[in-house]
Amino acid sequence: MNGEASLWSPEMWRLTDLADLIKAGNWQRGGGRGQRPRPERRPSIPQRADDHDDDPDG
Repeated sequence: MNGEASLWSPEMWRLTDLADLIKAGNWQRGGGRGQRPRPERRPSIPQRADDHDDDPDG
């Protein structure tokens, strides 16, 4: 990973996921009133030029 994403530890990624899940669960248990909670901001991970997710053969 490069850039801002390299500054995040695996624990930070997990804690951010956990925060999103807690917010969504609280919203859901509250009957879904109000706006759905937005996920926490995460660093962008630049896609490498050799990544070919749209390749049907690979």
